[in-house]
Amino acid sequence: MKKLAPVITIDGSSGAGKSILCKNIAEALKWNSLESGFIYRLVSFIILKNKISIGIKNIHIIEKHLNSYLFFENNILKNIISNKILEKKLMLQDIANLSSKIATLPYIRKLLFDKQKMFRRFPGLVTNGRDMGTVIFPDAKIKFFLDADINIRVKRRVLELHNKGINANFNTILFDMKERDQRDRKRLYSPLLVAKDAIIINSTNSSIEEVFNTSIQFIYKKFKLNLT
Repeated sequence: MKKLAPVITIDGSSGAGKSILCKNIAEALKWNSLESGFIYRLVSFIILKNKISIGIKNIHIIEKHLNSYLFFENNILKNIISNKILEKKLMLQDIANLSSKIATLPYIRKLLFDKQKMFRRFPGLVTNGRDMGTVIFPDAKIKFFLDADINIRVKRRVLELHNKGINANFNTILFDMKERDQRDRKRLYSPLLVAKDAIIINSTNSSIEEVFNTSIQFIYKKFKLNLT
């Protein structure tokens, strides 16, 4: 049997701190990283930019456009990582809202299942999303689940958007996030769930550094790595 690269998954609600934790762990371990929400936003961007109607009959058109963005060069996903203008566009609220809606569609999830799997490359992968530990990488070596009070999550999202030069209103983000939480947890396909073997971390009263330190302790212990 072919040996697969190890995976660490980070699932949880919007604004809980998944993205920064994923980035920090990947940098500490020198592993590859994947933010699955980024790919769903990319699909939403493609749909809106090319005025493609959302339907299973157009799935091949969507995939053709998607493949022009998702390609590896020297084991690094080249196009979307290096395109800062595109990255900023993907953070816009209309993109976020559409990505949450298309995530409920089984044919979109099926299309992106294999796309996300291709990020599993040595020396390892750290990934975050809603179903990374439950559906995409159920054999992950370590599974984290991050959560936080919704008001804290909204404040973090507003700050993140402001730091990217995007205007954001607290009440608007709060409304959108409550709707997204409902969709993520109630959707029929790949709902947001806590994996049975997940390590649950509540980041409400914790800093980025504290959440990272808690997580890295588990990782070093699991992989028998030196803490110094």
